[in-house]
Amino acid sequence: RRAAGEAAAAAQQQRCDAEQVVREARNRQAREAERTRAAAEQNSRLDGSALHLAARLGDVADLRRLLSAGEGDPRQRDAEGNTALHLAVQARHAPAVEFLLERSPWQVKNKAQRTPIQDALGATAGGADETQAAVLRAVRAVLADRQADPARKWAAERAQAEDGVGWDAMDELMELRGLTKVKQEALQLFDLVKVDRQRPKDKQVAKKQSYNFAFVGNPGTGKTTVARIFSKLLHELGLRAGAGSFVESSGQKALLDGSSKFKTTLAKATPGVLFMDEVYQLDAKSNPEGKAITNTIMEATEEDREKLTVIVAGYQADVEKWLETNQGLTSRFSRTIHFEDFGEQDLQGIFLDMTHKVGWKLEPPLVGEAREPGCQRGGIGVASIAAKRLARAAGRRGFGNARAARNLHELSIRRATSRIKEKIQNNERVVGDQLSTLTCIDVLGPPVPTDSPLLQELYSMTGL
Repeated sequence: RRAAGEAAAAAQQQRCDAEQVVREARNRQAREAERTRAAAEQNSRLDGSALHLAARLGDVADLRRLLSAGEGDPRQRDAEGNTALHLAVQARHAPAVEFLLERSPWQVKNKAQRTPIQDALGATAGGADETQAAVLRAVRAVLADRQADPARKWAAERAQAEDGVGWDAMDELMELRGLTKVKQEALQLFDLVKVDRQRPKDKQVAKKQSYNFAFVGNPGTGKTTVARIFSKLLHELGLRAGAGSFVESSGQKALLDGSSKFKTTLAKATPGVLFMDEVYQLDAKSNPEGKAITNTIMEATEEDREKLTVIVAGYQADVEKWLETNQGLTSRFSRTIHFEDFGEQDLQGIFLDMTHKVGWKLEPPLVGEAREPGCQRGGIGVASIAAKRLARAAGRRGFGNARAARNLHELSIRRATSRIKEKIQNNERVVGDQLSTLTCIDVLGPPVPTDSPLLQELYSMTGL
């Protein structure tokens, strides 16, 4: 009887333990479900994407799935300006942070003007944690790597800079898509000044150098935008005195104004920056007025070398041709920065940025209506196909780059407007986000009739 009683007690204890385990598991599931529900509700309220939600939850598997499928943009921000990396850092999900550090931009600031790196390295209530340790390891690795992405390197430098130090121009530059060589040049200027400030004042050299640049590349690569940013950057670095001015001109405008008025233009830019776009239009070899303006530029870049920066821009071959018109020009414009054409990824990002900036969204059509495989993967898939089409012209003279992306975006909105107007005329209900959503056909154009005999004949041909 005693043995039977002990066995019954043991069985009862086992049942109680099992019930406890089940209750705890159910409680965990309930807490996890509530956490997921709350995160999803917050994500929806802040206009977050599926990638944002996965970051809030610290779901590395979902993050990997979304990015592998091209269904998430690491640069996309929610209503508070946070990227997925921001959100993973703020939630202190260390594994998700480590995963996203390799795949996300570090330099993007949210509405609180904080990068995810600054958020991670900021003081935590309990001192350093796993998230902070992971970010510190990544930051040290980037600072030690000479070949590291310049935008990441700047984010690492920026996180260690003094609070209140104004680096608005550098921040603005580093947030731009692409432009690796431009950002490398900016970092070199930053390093020059940073090291120079460690020297005694009588041995400092940074302010005594000339800073004239030749920006070469296709249209739409950001030359004018970067010139404006460089003007502010030179001021922030202390390489140009006073508030500094930025004056824009072009070879054609300078010719129309004449060499005498051009001297007034130079005076307005001093101290500061003069930006001369399409400088080849001066045609200094055959146009006397263009030669006079070129000579004026040469004199100013020498006499006011510590106060004036001249940035000339245009296609590489055209700028080189202008520089060859006078032997002294090459030495005065010794800093040439190549603005490379944007690749597929950057063009896709630019298109998405434009869409988000105007408060619109991308949405695929129903599977049965899709004529491209990417249309079935979500808005990112549609943008990816559009970027591939645009990038086919990359590397050719005249490729429009960001302008080509903008033209496509504007065309997409016109198509969407026509589609919505037709629905309204047909008494179909179009409300809410439907009024500001781009479909696959809006972006990629109407379906091609695959049953066309001529098209079938074309597709059957070899090559082409």
